[in-house]
Amino acid sequence: MSLNLRAVWHTITGGRSQRAKLSTVAPHSELHQWWSMLSVQLILFFVIPLAIVLSVGAFLSITWHESAMQDLVRARDERAIQLAADDLATRIEQHRMGLALIQQHLDSGLTLARLAADEPYLVEMFDRGLFLRGEQASNWPPDALACTTDRPDVILLTHVQADFELVGCVSLTMLGFPQIADQLHSNHAVVIYLVDDQGRLRFRTDGGTLDESILDRLNASAVLQGKPGSTEIKQGGMTVAYSPVSGMGWGMIMAEPWHEITNSRLRLSQFAPLMVLPITLLSVLILGFGAVRIVRPLQRLRQQAALLPTGNLEQLQGPIGGIREISDLRETLVKMATQLRDAQATLRDYIGAITRAQEDERFRLARDLHDDTVQALIALNQRVQMVQRTVKRDPDKAEDRLHELRSMVDRVIVDVRHMIQAMRPTYLADLGLVPALRALIQGEQAESLQTRFELQGEPHRLADELELTLYRIAQEAMSNAIKHAHASRLTLKLIFVPDQVCLSVEDNGSGFQVPENLLSLVNSGNYGLVGISERVQLANGTLNIVSGNQCGTTLTIRVPTS
Repeated sequence: MSLNLRAVWHTITGGRSQRAKLSTVAPHSELHQWWSMLSVQLILFFVIPLAIVLSVGAFLSITWHESAMQDLVRARDERAIQLAADDLATRIEQHRMGLALIQQHLDSGLTLARLAADEPYLVEMFDRGLFLRGEQASNWPPDALACTTDRPDVILLTHVQADFELVGCVSLTMLGFPQIADQLHSNHAVVIYLVDDQGRLRFRTDGGTLDESILDRLNASAVLQGKPGSTEIKQGGMTVAYSPVSGMGWGMIMAEPWHEITNSRLRLSQFAPLMVLPITLLSVLILGFGAVRIVRPLQRLRQQAALLPTGNLEQLQGPIGGIREISDLRETLVKMATQLRDAQATLRDYIGAITRAQEDERFRLARDLHDDTVQALIALNQRVQMVQRTVKRDPDKAEDRLHELRSMVDRVIVDVRHMIQAMRPTYLADLGLVPALRALIQGEQAESLQTRFELQGEPHRLADELELTLYRIAQEAMSNAIKHAHASRLTLKLIFVPDQVCLSVEDNGSGFQVPENLLSLVNSGNYGLVGISERVQLANGTLNIVSGNQCGTTLTIRVPTS
């Protein structure tokens, strides 16, 4: 028990004395103490990992957000350029239908000049002129052949007959291409390009030069393959969407710089990792607060707790400051130290009581041996001498005295057996626990006490030590019921279950208030229940006591058999 108390004190003080001893031997103990400090561990295992996680999370979130935004913008631009290309294709198809209608009028015998006078709206659709190539060659207006010059903003539409070809020249302005391009201008930095089937740049909305080299940078070859799509040009940070113009083999390209898409708020979010700095500063402030309100009070508490083994509780009862939880911890330590000191005193009293009980038992045994057994043996020795003197003179009288000697020997044997039975019952070793308990309860049967023994389950022999433990518990419990509780009815139950045995002692005596700690009964001189509790703990069992004033007492003991 003294070793256990030392372990408890070692736990309370945190092994201070041992660490102090090691500090004189191990040179790295100061580093170990520095490493084990709360503030250092908070920085290493909380602040630094938190800063790393926040930094990585901030950069990853910006990257993922920017990637998602680029995907959304590319999808938006791709849909917009497809709608614009379809609109342009529809307008071109309308002009093709107008050209076919002009051809019908020409087939009826009208000339281009006459048609311009009769149906001006048809001719005006082709603002760059109309002309016939073949035997019926004619122009409208007369200089219409000028439209065949390689002008990038003019589109030639043809309608072929057997002996001639009708050609209509229409400008991009007449087709409404500038209006279509304006609808795609989300900002001034967006540029719309128109590429013909030969890969030549025909128009751009920013008014720049029609240099085909820019088409290579925009990856314009993809649009001439007849499939819509979008791409991202890393160089320059540009999002490009393209779509073919059906029926022409041409293509439209929409280029939008990424820096124009992101607004100031999104760009500001890129500085989010800098939030790690104020978070780190805040963590340092929190650590400073913790050092003042937590670490230092804990250090003072440790210094005060180191004085507990000396029994100096006054130092621990002084204020140490800090947060409420540390004050509660100090009060708990004071309470625990007080309880341990009381437990030590109780333990000393209990050990003293056990020692006195052993001495009393030895004294009683010595007295019984001296008063009964030794006196009986002396008397036997005297009778033997008397028989020796009379055996020759009077054989009949010697025989009578031999009968008396036999009776005296029988009484001595009975007395010795009683003493042996009191120290260790022979029933227990020879027959087992069940017969020993039956004999025990039958021996307590009297007119003023009704006893009953109940057996449940399949009885079997237990380990010798366990049988002796249960027998002594039953013996002590019955003794308490008779001597202290003044019970008139007592029931002893023994229950065998798999891997466990249960012993129950129930009486109708005066009862008592069961304390939270049975060791407190030592102060009042009641050692029986304390001894029972110690025996149960040694057997790795459990003890349950149900009692109350004038309510009787029930003791239930459960111990494992395996």
